[in-house]
Amino acid sequence: MFGNHDDENTLATKAYQVSIYEKYDCFVGCAGEDLGDTNLATYFVPIYSSTNKNNMVSNIWMIDSGTYNTETESGGYAATTKAQIQWYKTKSAELEEAYGRKIPSLMFQHIIVPEIWDALEECEEGTPGSIGHDGKSYKLPEGTKGELGEGPCPPNYNNGQFDAVLERGDVMAMFFGHDHTNSFELDYKGVGLINTPGIGFNSYN
Repeated sequence: MFGNHDDENTLATKAYQVSIYEKYDCFVGCAGEDLGDTNLATYFVPIYSSTNKNNMVSNIWMIDSGTYNTETESGGYAATTKAQIQWYKTKSAELEEAYGRKIPSLMFQHIIVPEIWDALEECEEGTPGSIGHDGKSYKLPEGTKGELGEGPCPPNYNNGQFDAVLERGDVMAMFFGHDHTNSFELDYKGVGLINTPGIGFNSYN
């Protein structure tokens, strides 16, 4: 699953990178659906019962959230595309029909959804652990695990991905990277929004 820097400033395209990964027997993944070269690695990994290989008990959605915004004139980071969202809705419905129930799932992608700003709690300026955004201050809701080390950087436009997740009702939690110093897990409308931090000692520069 790619992030916004993986094909930046390099001749090694995502397609080339996937072709290298696929040479390893231990690689779990694929180029995914034909949703365009800029969103190459979008697919799902089915999890089957240990006692019945035909019974799918869980699922992992892998979404290439893209790089930079070319859909609108507002710039910023890319949002999951409408084609990807429709693919997820279609596949999710097909799985529900095939197994007679919604398949409990986790969804992984790099760039966090715009709804993160709705999930955070507005607070007074200077509140410990708060960050500023558009002239306001925000903090993690009471009881949330983790730390808000920087302002989240979602796309500045919305294609409706989180609404699709709510509509389908199969995703228990969504996992993101992108914001290097954010490490939190919070619940928003029954879906976990979980940000994992960068793994380096020097997260920026």
